[in-house]
Amino acid sequence: MTIALGQYEEAQKYMHQALTLAHQFGSIYHVGRYNMFLSQLYNKMGQAEEGLTAAQQAISKGGEVSNKRIMGQGHIYAGQALLMLGRLQEAQATLLVGLALVQDAAVREMEVEAHQLLYQGLRRARRFRRRATPLPPAYCSERVVGGGEAQHLGNGDADAL
Repeated sequence: MTIALGQYEEAQKYMHQALTLAHQFGSIYHVGRYNMFLSQLYNKMGQAEEGLTAAQQAISKGGEVSNKRIMGQGHIYAGQALLMLGRLQEAQATLLVGLALVQDAAVREMEVEAHQLLYQGLRRARRFRRRATPLPPAYCSERVVGGGEAQHLGNGDADAL
């Protein structure tokens, strides 16, 4: 309930308490599940490094108990953290693994989230690629002609190049 209200710090406190109890009782399943929730909280609070660490722990514990849902959601939250850190290729690969796992576990709401994050990552990668690529001459507003002087092109003259 506290997550839905946006009270992430309070929810984080409760998750840490639950994680401590799960460790004390030796429940690997619950350790993975609470790490998964902590990863989600860290990502929502903008703490990508902590979110990635918690997601990796959730993936590990989910693998120990062979729970595809925990592993899939862990991969999706890890992918989200990687997107926040700007590690786009790793994020895409991680999100694709998470998508396959949640599809196999039939977790529909996480499929939608994985698709949204993949789309967001592709848009961000395209934006970075555009910034790093110099514009071709057809997009410049002037060109050099004859003896080296610049000639300004009007809006209709862009096709002349």
